[in-house]
Amino acid sequence: MKPTVLCYYFPNYHPDDPRNARVHGPGWSEWELVKAARPRFEGHDQPRVPAWGYTDESDPAVMARKIALAADHGIDAFLFDWYWYEDGPFLERALEQGYLSAVNRDRVRFCCMWANHDWQLIHPIRRDEAPGLAGGAGPRRLYPGRLTPTAFAAMIDRLVGRYFIDPSYLTVEGRPYF
Repeated sequence: MKPTVLCYYFPNYHPDDPRNARVHGPGWSEWELVKAARPRFEGHDQPRVPAWGYTDESDPAVMARKIALAADHGIDAFLFDWYWYEDGPFLERALEQGYLSAVNRDRVRFCCMWANHDWQLIHPIRRDEAPGLAGGAGPRRLYPGRLTPTAFAAMIDRLVGRYFIDPSYLTVEGRPYF
């Protein structure tokens, strides 16, 4: 029996997520960290430009290209890192606008992994903020991961009503994989 192969997908490579825009300014995505990389030793070739350029994963055409590459190389599903905080979703455009609108999404299924951790300002973390270094107290917490029962119920409603019923959502023995 062939195992199901999932590819972990961290969805922070699209500009103008409202939370990111509030913290980092308009147009920010993780690509800014890639662009800002600097060599740390002789021969360290930084910054590196991605082979496909600085793509916007919320663009269905970009996601269709990723789906095709994944499917052609044995990936069965994308496991989206999925965030929900007290006031709602975060980093959902790769899934909502990119994957769900891609013309070939039937080639690679999807599922969600709830990332219910505190979101901290570490993009990038400064040396003086690092715990244990130069008296750093650690990064500033932006969004606590803990949810009230009301917010948790809203999150479950979104998962069940939007994703678990989707024919592309990955199931195991008929049950949604979450």
